[in-house]
Amino acid sequence: MSSVSNCPHCGRQVQIPVQMQGRLVRCPLCGQVFIAGGNPQAVAVGSVHPIEPHRGGTILVLGILSLVICGLLGPIAWIMGSIDLAKVRRGEMDNSGYGITQAGWILGIIGTILSAVMFFVLLIIAII
Repeated sequence: MSSVSNCPHCGRQVQIPVQMQGRLVRCPLCGQVFIAGGNPQAVAVGSVHPIEPHRGGTILVLGILSLVICGLLGPIAWIMGSIDLAKVRRGEMDNSGYGITQAGWILGIIGTILSAVMFFVLLIIAII
């Protein structure tokens, strides 16, 4: 379930999940951060959660390295990418790195699959 809130910077209506009420969110249009739910005085200081910076560059590098150097880095990129993409969708993480996070996540999946295939091919060769 979600509610509609207006961005105080650009005035655009933004769909805010109920669990994000009273937290800092980023407007998808102007990129400015504001407190969901409107009244900042009604929000307790301890309940405001800042938006985390994205780790897209790290995930992308891990995904590339999983293809080029070490396939064991693929699952790490895959898991980190899944977690970060979910956080971006919930509004808990900076969405400016969404594209590179998604690219690293996909490369991590591909690197993991290629590593598994190579492992089984080598295993079959060793058995024969």
